[in-house]
Amino acid sequence: MATKNDATWLERKLTELCPNITITVTRDAQNNLVASGASTLGSFTERSADLDVDSREEFYSAVRGYFLDLDDDTARGAVKAAVPELPYPSLQLTGQEPAGTTSPDDENGVDYIGCGATECAGDWDVSYLAADGYLWDSRRIDAAEENDVLAGYTVCNHCGRVYPNAHRYQGPMPTVARIDVTTDTWLDALDLYNHRTFATPLTRPANQKEQ
Repeated sequence: MATKNDATWLERKLTELCPNITITVTRDAQNNLVASGASTLGSFTERSADLDVDSREEFYSAVRGYFLDLDDDTARGAVKAAVPELPYPSLQLTGQEPAGTTSPDDENGVDYIGCGATECAGDWDVSYLAADGYLWDSRRIDAAEENDVLAGYTVCNHCGRVYPNAHRYQGPMPTVARIDVTTDTWLDALDLYNHRTFATPLTRPANQKEQ
């Protein structure tokens, strides 16, 4: 049976271990320990009654990995959600930009990101930027970033609004930049991106040397 001191001890230990998330530990009506972790990426709760543990130390050992995962993702997400220095011509944000939307992909276990602008919502016509702000290109992306679902950004092909992938598990999802999608610089880059990613025919004169 857990005591108040057990809950206090466990909360202190988990907070020291995971400084980037909010942790609370309480006892339920049956005096079982209930530990919760929360951050901008989401939250979860673990109960000692659901685990085969007999002490606060065993409960700590059983759940510390879950809390560490959320803490690590939160720390990385905070960095990657910062406004990127984009290599493409950009438009000034209005300060009243719409939030992005998500749709779950049950097959791959990763949420799709879509634009939240009224004129763009619903068609999910987006491209992906790497963490450095350039359109995704497997020729220059290392394995660590390729396997990191929080890396990079999603950009709406219609209006150019940019959303950080680090926010895909939370809402609302902020617009952090807006690319001017009418410029030759962007259209040339997008043409090459589509060709390398989806094997579409090149249509821009600047990219004919890629043939």
